[in-house]
Amino acid sequence: MEDGSVRFTVMPMDIQCVEEMTVQYFSSLADMKIVWITQAHRVFTQLGIDKDEWNKYSILGRLDLIFKCKRQHPMPHENTSIASGSSGAGPVYLFIQPIPQPSDNNKVWRSWAESTRYFWSSDSFGRKEMSEDMQLSLGLPSFTSKIQAAYPYWDQSAYEAIEMVHHYHHFDLSTTDLASMVGHPILEVVGDDDQFETWKDSTEVTSTSDSRESVDGPTFGTCWDEEDNNNQSWSSEEEDSSMLEDIEEENEVEMELMHIKESDTER
Repeated sequence: MEDGSVRFTVMPMDIQCVEEMTVQYFSSLADMKIVWITQAHRVFTQLGIDKDEWNKYSILGRLDLIFKCKRQHPMPHENTSIASGSSGAGPVYLFIQPIPQPSDNNKVWRSWAESTRYFWSSDSFGRKEMSEDMQLSLGLPSFTSKIQAAYPYWDQSAYEAIEMVHHYHHFDLSTTDLASMVGHPILEVVGDDDQFETWKDSTEVTSTSDSRESVDGPTFGTCWDEEDNNNQSWSSEEEDSSMLEDIEEENEVEMELMHIKESDTER
């Protein structure tokens, strides 16, 4: 929807068998992967970030908002025919609240984290939330929610490979010459002194055995600092993809540069 909400249209009888559903949000930052790798050395140099820390920086690629049914309300017998549509009753609507943007401040994220993140309505525009009594009478379920994230990152070999490309063209690593040569937009380092702070909220963010810490990057980052692994951690699983192909046509430079580590993270 225009405001970023996601709407599901269902008949009350049909929702009875739902146990879990996932809404996926794909970040526009995912398109910045190649832009980042061509300028990473300049950013790291400018911020004085040690080489052994480079693989901790990543780009938010996707968020999965997972809803699990925590309470299924049995539909009262007298409402069964109504919910099934035999009397001409219409559908109901499940609205998923808009998720904040990565660049939004803590106040926005805290407000969203403390909200229920969904509501039922009999109005297709969601102008009025359905009362709990009505939910009970229609047998509509209640949900718990959790977030999982996917983010690409680069290991040391990727940064070493792009460093070779810089040297091949006699470019200074601390400049934007390589990015300019291939026509990429130039990234600007912004201050983040007040952008990140540790805070606990009601959002459940899960991890798997392959998880690693999320790190507040200089240009890209998550909204939570890890303080409590039970509440605030990102999970990941590994896959490979090509990061930089034909960086310059005349030289036909083709390299496998990027490794992606994804957490279990359409509108």
